[in-house]
Amino acid sequence: MAQPSSTITIVIAEDNRYDQLILRRVFKVAGLSARLRFVNNGEELLSYLGGIGGTEADGAVVPAPSIVLLDMNMPKVDGWEALREIRRNRNLQHLPVIALSTSEEPNYIARAYALGANSYLSKPSDFSDYVTKIKILGEFWFGAAHLPPKLVH
Repeated sequence: MAQPSSTITIVIAEDNRYDQLILRRVFKVAGLSARLRFVNNGEELLSYLGGIGGTEADGAVVPAPSIVLLDMNMPKVDGWEALREIRRNRNLQHLPVIALSTSEEPNYIARAYALGANSYLSKPSDFSDYVTKIKILGEFWFGAAHLPPKLVH
């Protein structure tokens, strides 16, 4: 598997701090060395994406993500609305977005795809299953797939 380098940025929209902690650990155990950037809701995600190329408080450039992992159930702007906005934005519409949810309900999954998700990943309750899914995600998105060019505003 091609290993993502530290220049690969994955933005993860996840409101649950415990799930953020688990995801950090899962990515580490899976051996993916991508930069993980967490936002707590869709509003923060859209703000982050709108700030790509700008500067952060520490003076660093806001990196463009290679992919977005998007929890669908969040406060403020949920994942459904964030996905809808991403697909409406000409500068963002090509950004790969992976819907992330605990639900395996077929209508839920179909809705995510209908709104433009590139794939749908259900959150497993077992840590080793989560690691396996993230390894597969990494093998596909950073090994087999050709990612779109970096976003430029």
